[in-house]
Amino acid sequence: YTLRHNHGIDQDLTLLSIAAWFPELRDSERWLRLAVTRLRTQIDAVVSPRGVTLEHSAAYHYHMLTSRLQRLHELFAANPQWPYRLDLESLLAAMAEFLAWNLTPDNHLPPIGDTNPHPRLTLGSTLRPVAQRSALLRYALTEGREGSPGGRFMLYRDEGYAFFRDTWTPDGGYGAAFHAVFTAAAHAGLGHKQWDDLSFVLYAFGAPLLVDAGAYSYDAADPARRYVVSAKAHNTVIVDDVGFEGWTARIEAGVDGEGFAAVRGSHANDPGWRHRRTLVHL
Repeated sequence: YTLRHNHGIDQDLTLLSIAAWFPELRDSERWLRLAVTRLRTQIDAVVSPRGVTLEHSAAYHYHMLTSRLQRLHELFAANPQWPYRLDLESLLAAMAEFLAWNLTPDNHLPPIGDTNPHPRLTLGSTLRPVAQRSALLRYALTEGREGSPGGRFMLYRDEGYAFFRDTWTPDGGYGAAFHAVFTAAAHAGLGHKQWDDLSFVLYAFGAPLLVDAGAYSYDAADPARRYVVSAKAHNTVIVDDVGFEGWTARIEAGVDGEGFAAVRGSHANDPGWRHRRTLVHL
């Protein structure tokens, strides 16, 4: 069994499904109780109270929301007789909101962490039940036909992310807006961490301008995978051509002011000093 990981949630979701399909089996209620008990611990460890998957990746947040917790919610809804349950409504709503801020103006996932290229997201069968919980996500996915727009800046300080936009309703079309994602996410013991502390990606004028490599591969022996994970492969600062590793990154402050927004993050992964970076959007 995999603790503090999306694989553990997969295992519990499978155990719940077996209990649902075969209630006549002698141990089905015990499996149900075990799965729900472990899921409470897993979800608390992997998803923050503000609805952010802490596995350092936009793609893993998307899949945690759609293929795991939304399906888990549907499984509970289909089995109202179960004595052991989880209430996921408010958490799913918060996760949907975070997904909306992640989306580039042309509705792709930003290549933060282990996030490989993904088809453009639409309000189809996968996302429709999720988007019903977030007016902002509906607005993004329908290019303003449903829902309501958000602001120019959103800070998830404890989780390690900041998002910048110039508008949600650009004159030149929804894909033409400015969108930047800043990351200082470092959650020790959780998976898919790349050494991208204080890095950011930028989309504007209908195209990705400052990019990241995403996951590339999960083969740890592959030299290209080792490079992609390293600090050298990210839009961050290294000293004397030497990368860094560590779990000290954090967001120190963020502000949404009149005519500007800003975030400041730092890390002490280089021994003996702390590096600070401030990103300002005018």
